[in-house]
Amino acid sequence: MPQGQKLPARCIQGDRSWKVYLSRTYGYSTYLVAFLVFVVLGLASVSAFSAPSDAPVSEPLSTPLSRGNTGGILTGEDLLPPDQAFPPPLLEQKDPATLIVGWQITEGYYLYRDRFRFRLEETSGKPSDIALVPPRIPRGVMKAEDESGPVEVFSDAVEITLPVVRRALSDVPAEETKTLHLIVNYQGCAESGLCYPPFTKVLPVTLSLGMLPIRELATERPIPSHGKTVSDQQGITAGSATTARSATEAKTALETSESDRLAYAILANSLWVVLPLFFGFGLLLGFTACVFPMIPILASIIAGQGATTRKAFALSVVYVLAMAITYSIAGVIAGLFGHNLQAAFQNPWVIATFSAIFVLLALSMFGLFGIQIPASWQTKLTMRSNLQQGGSFAGVAIMGFLSALIVGPCVAPPLAGALIAIGTTGDPVRGGLALFFLSLGMGAPLIAIGTSAGRWLPKAGPWMQVSNRIFGVLLLTVALYLLQRILPGWISMFLWGVFSIMIGVYLGAGEPSKQGDSGWRRFRKGAGIVAMAYGIMLMAGAGVGGEHPFRPLEGLTIGEPKNQAPVFERIKTVQALQDKLATVRVQNDALNGAGNGRGNRFTMLDYYADWCIACKEMETQTFSDPGVRGLLADMVLLQADVTENDQQDQEMLRAFGLYGPPAILFFGPDGKECSAYRIQGFMDAKTFREHLERLRNGFPV
Repeated sequence: MPQGQKLPARCIQGDRSWKVYLSRTYGYSTYLVAFLVFVVLGLASVSAFSAPSDAPVSEPLSTPLSRGNTGGILTGEDLLPPDQAFPPPLLEQKDPATLIVGWQITEGYYLYRDRFRFRLEETSGKPSDIALVPPRIPRGVMKAEDESGPVEVFSDAVEITLPVVRRALSDVPAEETKTLHLIVNYQGCAESGLCYPPFTKVLPVTLSLGMLPIRELATERPIPSHGKTVSDQQGITAGSATTARSATEAKTALETSESDRLAYAILANSLWVVLPLFFGFGLLLGFTACVFPMIPILASIIAGQGATTRKAFALSVVYVLAMAITYSIAGVIAGLFGHNLQAAFQNPWVIATFSAIFVLLALSMFGLFGIQIPASWQTKLTMRSNLQQGGSFAGVAIMGFLSALIVGPCVAPPLAGALIAIGTTGDPVRGGLALFFLSLGMGAPLIAIGTSAGRWLPKAGPWMQVSNRIFGVLLLTVALYLLQRILPGWISMFLWGVFSIMIGVYLGAGEPSKQGDSGWRRFRKGAGIVAMAYGIMLMAGAGVGGEHPFRPLEGLTIGEPKNQAPVFERIKTVQALQDKLATVRVQNDALNGAGNGRGNRFTMLDYYADWCIACKEMETQTFSDPGVRGLLADMVLLQADVTENDQQDQEMLRAFGLYGPPAILFFGPDGKECSAYRIQGFMDAKTFREHLERLRNGFPV
């Protein structure tokens, strides 16, 4: 029947089932997906409201805000005026490319470390072509608060270093200067239990435009990572910060983590450079676990639509745009407020519900359910399908939105760099655009695959049945992929074994061979036997506690497994981490005092979550490597499990400016972070070994 022609009413009466409609078009699944969105957003809102908010409080400066119950003893009259409690910051220009902002804090008051924001504006109020790159904020001290838990604060004094760059690439005379406004935001509280609303100060500053050119600055003087300063390395207060900026500053300036270098690239270069760069990074991420689960989802949507090449291209673009916009919005929210929306959507109930949806869609493609619906509904649904020309762009967009939040949570250096740029400047535009182009790059392979599917997939006949079953298998694969985030490893491996055996049976592994069988039938039977054998190995390995699908029989070996991952000590809170680092520092000092030369142990902190596939890949592919295990043997290994994404987990992430796992931090024998060696995202065993060797040898990354 020609495309777009409506069926007579008599043609749509009789034996109709849900599987007919699900295989014909995904337009009707919009209702199902809309219901899922409602469930998901409801669950996510619980996580969002339970998380502490970092949003500024809009109250008059004359009225301090209560942080907790003061028992009615103190009132606003007992507090100093704002500018006496926190005298306005002093601005010092250390050199043409470096500003230092300092505070002298009155006794009994303190400033929050995570409430500092800085930006440069023209005197007219317009954005400036002079930019600040991520500031160097020293480590504060942890303070327990009644409602929000431990926070990092400064009392007495603090100095923050602000590196300055010029976005324009053209040369300017060395004597040319420009006067700008440095906008400073900060917030503090009194020890008595009352907090002041956020402060905003405008500091005039005159800068020489004859500073280092942008390109030289990017290669010769990359900025240190946020939270790592020379004064922090020296372990002294801002009151003696002048002596703290010693010869070690040169080495610090050369050591930055990959994510900080990418944050610098976003802020220091033109958008014409940044956007293609991040699109290229996205293309590389398009061939990782961040995107792989989305391929069968999009391909099955197009298969269900029976779309032409043009329609397949349009559906693919809608899916990718929805995914990219969602990634960008979630990233901007994470950068500005520290709330990781993707982590909030990794709730076991959300993942289980979404997995169930994929199982139902897969079963419909297998033709395994046929729930009858009233004839009047059948007529309306078929007419709506014809009016929509065989597809629902809204349904595809919603699926792209949910796929970005639930299917592909991913933290990689380019993503972390964009989030750092947003968080440190408070400007979501440049970082948000970088995230959008990163997401478009990730989606480019999806568009190519989706368009190809529309061209090559069969439209009718027996091959249509075969393609439906293939995509049914792929959808079941996605469901298992999601479930392994929330299930114990051995249960996941058992389910993969059952799934593999079912595929083997479906391919004809148990059917008797007949004389005259075609080559295709023999090949299919052989593939089924291999799948069944692999499934049996998976189930056997799961029975003895195995967790690695690519090494299913590892648990059956005699003696200690050769590729066993090292054992980590789990920590839950920032205070527990500080206590452990202090203990290691004391032990190192004792060993050095004994003269045995063993007091140089480093500490490695691994951020992990059950729903983080890259974290599990690090365990099975990287940490279990014999060479890596040898290099980690004399390190103290700690692990922060942020699976629950509760308040303590979010504090563990915020303490080091992280937005989600996987991330690996290294601390020197003195207990201070070696921030230049910070890792965010997956790293294979060979690269990780080289990284550890550079750390041990003291060379910059």
